[in-house]
Amino acid sequence: MGSTIPTKFVTKIQDLFPKEIQVFLAVMSAFHLVFYGYAMDILSFLLPRHFPKAKKDISDQTVLITGAGSGLGRQTAIEFSKFCSKLVLLDLNVPSLLDTKELLDGRTEVFLYKCDVSNREMVYEVAERVKKEAGKVDILVNNAGIVNGQKFLDIPDEILSKTMEVNMLSHFWTILITGAGSGLGRQLAIEFSKHSVCLVLLDLNRSSMFDTEKLLDRSSRTFVYDCDVSDRHKVYEVAKTIEEEVGKVDILVNNAGIVSGSKFLDTPDETILKTVGVNMLAHFWTCKAFLPAMMSSNKGHVVCIASQAGVSGLPRLSDYCASKFGAVGFMESLVLELAAQKLDGVKVTMVCPSLISTGLFEGSKPPLTVLMTPEYVSKEIVTAVLEDQEFLLLPRWSYIIMLLKWTMPRCAVKRFYENSGLLEFMDTFQGREVNANQTEKPITGK
Repeated sequence: MGSTIPTKFVTKIQDLFPKEIQVFLAVMSAFHLVFYGYAMDILSFLLPRHFPKAKKDISDQTVLITGAGSGLGRQTAIEFSKFCSKLVLLDLNVPSLLDTKELLDGRTEVFLYKCDVSNREMVYEVAERVKKEAGKVDILVNNAGIVNGQKFLDIPDEILSKTMEVNMLSHFWTILITGAGSGLGRQLAIEFSKHSVCLVLLDLNRSSMFDTEKLLDRSSRTFVYDCDVSDRHKVYEVAKTIEEEVGKVDILVNNAGIVSGSKFLDTPDETILKTVGVNMLAHFWTCKAFLPAMMSSNKGHVVCIASQAGVSGLPRLSDYCASKFGAVGFMESLVLELAAQKLDGVKVTMVCPSLISTGLFEGSKPPLTVLMTPEYVSKEIVTAVLEDQEFLLLPRWSYIIMLLKWTMPRCAVKRFYENSGLLEFMDTFQGREVNANQTEKPITGK
């Protein structure tokens, strides 16, 4: 949904520009899209084959390999020993680790640890020892694996559980989602759970998070914490608990959001403060809590669920737009700070969707688009994260609208708003009171 431009919108565009300019814009847009798309496809196909990338220097890096006592793990250790500074080898069989060590290049410093990678507590315990004795791990090779080779109905429950834990659970990403009790946050949790991850769900409504948990793929582990993300002290407190109980967060999804939908002068001060607190300041507090660990390992991802109201002002949304503009500005600055510090392993994705059928803007009548489904939006967001996309506008044709807004004179933009119906679309908005971290229903502004 959301990919078709309504007839009314096309009519309004025709009213704004002479026919010659319409043709020119259409031709240039089509040329740009076609040329850019084909050019990228051709380059991505040819360059790796004819101009191979230079291999990175890992002579000063530490490589950790699980299941290093035999088989592929042992051979991987042998190959890495030719290039790296330190090898950290994990296996349940210590004698086999010693045999592996004897086969390695003598120039490489080697650390051996007995560890059952399916045992979370043992993994965390060994990880602390590795930090103290070997230092920071630069490259992690999750190699350990087991197989039973029996027919499904002949496999004992204990063996099946052990196979899942060793081959899958030990590889988990840890993804934290705020506002996960409903709406887009819930759907994002469902979509991410399909990738066998460890999910950490935050919301003020604990029971709604348990409802979310029931909908998740069973291959994912889930941890639930109630938290008001606009309260920095509670965020830091919960972050400490998560670090102790779950470990490092790999992907942080700042999704929690609220909207008042009232005229600026009719919006109470408390509502403005809460809107800014949830929609913008919460991003600061969660990033302060979880970003340092990502930066220390140069690995992680911060996802900001903003809004098209974060790149374009709208009436009756002054506090909402200001908070979303602030979130986008914060993320743009963060991208540059990470680049300045050469932290190319920490990614940022800014998401600016139009209206979604979650109830957040219930009653409003957007003139230029139809409501997108949470299922569609969540799939697009997960794809953007997996592809390290830095900026995502939804629906896709919104890029054309943004291009026009950024290139047209201010007077033309204002006329566009007047003729398109954007000035009145919030007049029928109906708000319903909910807690600060939910995204399914809005709070009322008055």
